[in-house]
Amino acid sequence: MTAAEVERQLRDAKARIEQARAALASGRPVDLADFEATAEALCGAIMRLPAPEAKALAQELAAMIEEVDRLSIELKARKAELAGSAPDPRRVARAYGAGSGS
Repeated sequence: MTAAEVERQLRDAKARIEQARAALASGRPVDLADFEATAEALCGAIMRLPAPEAKALAQELAAMIEEVDRLSIELKARKAELAGSAPDPRRVARAYGAGSGS
């Protein structure tokens, strides 16, 4: 993979993270399926580049990592918000069990 291809994939990954943050902010589900594999592949591709080309991508990689960190913080905050509003699963089980004729 060339440095230009890696750079394009870094930008694509960053855009995907930004889309996930926008989805989270608007209350839509966030789909990060296979993102870990994408990140691992990018890191591997960068490590295989000649040092000067890899170094030139450092700023773009750092920007992607910052976006991942922001998303992580936002996901944790959202999870905490939802945990406070989620009903007690035992209460739900009793309600559905009582309504099923059992």
